[in-house]
Amino acid sequence: MAIGTKLLTWPARPPKIRVAAPRKLPVSDAQSWQKPPHAMKDTATLTGVACVAAVVTSAAAFFYLRRKFSSEGHCPTSDRQATDGLPNDVSESVASLREQLSLASRSREDERKGRIRAERMLRELAKEQYAASGYMYKSIGICRSCFPHRNGTPRQPLLVPSGRAYIDLDKAVPPAALDSLDQFSHCWILFVFDQNTDMHSVTSKTTVRGKIRPPQLAGKKVGVFSTRSPHRPNNIGLSVAQIVSVSGRRVELRGIDLIDGTSVIDIKPYLPFDSIDPTDTSFKVPKWITDNANFAPMTVTFDPKVRKDLKSYVKSKRCVWWAEDEDELFLQTISDVLSLDIRSQNRGRGRSTGKDETYHCSIDHKNLYLTFVTLSSGIHVKDVGFAKSNGKIEH
Repeated sequence: MAIGTKLLTWPARPPKIRVAAPRKLPVSDAQSWQKPPHAMKDTATLTGVACVAAVVTSAAAFFYLRRKFSSEGHCPTSDRQATDGLPNDVSESVASLREQLSLASRSREDERKGRIRAERMLRELAKEQYAASGYMYKSIGICRSCFPHRNGTPRQPLLVPSGRAYIDLDKAVPPAALDSLDQFSHCWILFVFDQNTDMHSVTSKTTVRGKIRPPQLAGKKVGVFSTRSPHRPNNIGLSVAQIVSVSGRRVELRGIDLIDGTSVIDIKPYLPFDSIDPTDTSFKVPKWITDNANFAPMTVTFDPKVRKDLKSYVKSKRCVWWAEDEDELFLQTISDVLSLDIRSQNRGRGRSTGKDETYHCSIDHKNLYLTFVTLSSGIHVKDVGFAKSNGKIEH
């Protein structure tokens, strides 16, 4: 039998591949074939095995024939050439296997497309439900910081570089989630403004406030999305902090601006692409941000007795966030905080109120109270007190 220009001699008795006809089941067996759902899983498994067997057999036959032809100096260029000259039963078996392979491939493709279509429909339905009822996020951890109250907490991150804090992950979040985070110097923190004074009324409101009065505008209103106010339609905050160390489920931070006990919903590494070059011609901020005298740091002084008491507080190991040999660093942190004029607009921020108008704040621990006055020369810390268990302040 001629194939191409050479002859291929077949053995006297060529091997036959027999394809068994499907066995006809008796009526009783056919009825028993209607099996319960758990048996259908076995049927699907057998069908999958049959498809795999068909693929393997077809591939084996194809490579055998290709190798045989190549050894004779011929390489078929098409499926038709590959089966030309074969016994009829062999050719029919190969064709049947190819057809089964094609059907199995089309079945898998149809299944994949159906699954993708169903997943898309489920996503759209979920989006509609979330849009109507709101997105629900679980806290991944709690931030513990040296700022126990709102008053005294920096208004922006990194304004007080020595401000200390750490984030402890929830037990449901594995420590492996923090793997390689220590390779970055800074991180973004998404958190919840869950210590707002109006938290009790926000949940009952059906509308949101569009404008607010930033302290630096002296009463003028701007859109809430033009500010970093904690009072927002969704009380989600964004901060950046320096990473000091990562150990277990804890991330130690510096330069934080979060109140102690704040709920954290995500941590992301800070990347070089996150910064914008101020010299870029497209970069701009409002003039009321750049040319505001309220941002100018104020001079902070301590009464000699207050300085002595604060140093003793640290050296006696009563301090929570600073070690016994970090007394000067503790005093520097207090100066950095007070120099930003932590008073609110209605309490005289940006102006001198005299020695008779006193203000209070806490740093390091809620039981430590600092009393200061605002003079024309700057901030003067005149007293320090420590709360006792009975609620009285010891000066």
